[in-house]
Amino acid sequence: MEAKRSLDAKFIDALSRHRLSMYRVALSILKSPADAEDAVSDATLNSYRVIRRIRDWDAIKPFLMRVTINACYGILRKRKREPIQEAGMIPAALSAGDETPLWMLTWQLPPAMRTVLQMRYGEDMPLHEIAEALHVPKGTVSSRLNRAQKELKRQMEKENWK
Repeated sequence: MEAKRSLDAKFIDALSRHRLSMYRVALSILKSPADAEDAVSDATLNSYRVIRRIRDWDAIKPFLMRVTINACYGILRKRKREPIQEAGMIPAALSAGDETPLWMLTWQLPPAMRTVLQMRYGEDMPLHEIAEALHVPKGTVSSRLNRAQKELKRQMEKENWK
């Protein structure tokens, strides 16, 4: 019984440290605050179900990100043909005035690029943790980041940013 309490305490601590990151990654994929909250809730439940299998609590962040991403893909599969939002719309959670215009340009990027940018620069995750969370090689993460940066630069030039 004591071991379960210890696991529960570790899990609660991990969630309290990474829940906002989970939400931001979900929002970068789903573009809807309500759907992002649903994804984080699903990810929390799914993570808790496998809590006994977690061996390395120091690597919990990539694990939680992976479970969150899987939950996002599940939500996307459920609403397969429904439009997410009108093109170019920024979720209300991000248009509160605290986001930079550059960050708002990222909403025009494909989800894979947006997710990698969010994980790298929004969550300050190292490349190897992003690769672990996405189940892709580290080189893939680097190339997605590079392509996303080039696309952002192209968009900035298109809008005459200096």
